[in-house]
Amino acid sequence: MAQEFRATLQGTITDPTSAAIVGASLTLKNTDTGVEREAAADSAGHYIFQFLPPGKYVLTTKASGFKTDQREDIILSLGDNSRLDIELSLGQATETVTVAGEVATVQSESSSLGSVLNRKVVDTLPLKGHSSLFMFTLATGVVNNRYGEDTRPNDTITNVSYSSNGSPVASGDVSVDGVANTVNVNRGVNISQWVPQVDAVAEFKLQTGTLPAEYGRSGGSIMNIVIRSGTNNLHGSVYEYLRNAALDSNLFFNNTAGRRLARYGSNTYGFSVGGPVWLGKFYDGRNRTFFFFNFEGSREGNGISPVLNVPTARMRSGDFSEFSGAIYDPLSPDLCTECEVALSG
Repeated sequence: MAQEFRATLQGTITDPTSAAIVGASLTLKNTDTGVEREAAADSAGHYIFQFLPPGKYVLTTKASGFKTDQREDIILSLGDNSRLDIELSLGQATETVTVAGEVATVQSESSSLGSVLNRKVVDTLPLKGHSSLFMFTLATGVVNNRYGEDTRPNDTITNVSYSSNGSPVASGDVSVDGVANTVNVNRGVNISQWVPQVDAVAEFKLQTGTLPAEYGRSGGSIMNIVIRSGTNNLHGSVYEYLRNAALDSNLFFNNTAGRRLARYGSNTYGFSVGGPVWLGKFYDGRNRTFFFFNFEGSREGNGISPVLNVPTARMRSGDFSEFSGAIYDPLSPDLCTECEVALSG
């Protein structure tokens, strides 16, 4: 229960002389869902908003004898503990000072380092095998140990086999919405029990460095994933990711041997939909209740084109006089050794 994935926003409210303003009222609004949170500055002028879903926010601050301060486009990402200090200007509360444009917050409350990937990055860049856990390859200081292998969307170990800033391979932890999503298989590695669909991921964050105490069981890194939510606007997507032999060039050794590329096909397809819960005149969930649904399917068929040595009828009876030498196949170099072993037997 200590592995909190949501964001925190805090700071101090002061006047132009840097004196704390006690009792200032603050309203924090999520611009996508319309959900509002309220807080008040304490005796030291400090305020805090906790358990905030990642997203874009507007912060409005009011106090008697001061102009209303409004900060727009405050971006809070997964696991952020951000600080935003506000200085109010003297004037009437009916006057509003609006700070437009993306508001920069300071990450001074945490010792860990992190790479955050939001929906824009996830939608724009390709992911090997279309797997959400493979997003770690886009983070700083990460070395992937399975580049030579094909990856499917639901692979549980290939997608967590990485080293972060020199940590042992597959020693990190994966958390989905604050719930641990790894299990130790007693081979010195952790595997992910469930691989979330890429289209269902709102944000991904790989934290490294000196991790907070809440991630005590993780060895060097913690991969945090938060699932998407519905918003006040109905939204969705339909997608298909296709790979097949018709789109790929032939392999080098296939060309050398005069063979065509083996047929294969890989399809990953699905759809998602999210929005407010609306039941006609009975219930309107805008600004309070939302839903999100995602379905994903995968179909894969691979052909192979090996060269195999088949014994003749005489060989099967023990007469190897027809054998003229080992056949070497560049795609299967161990076949020669197998033939020699069979002959010596």
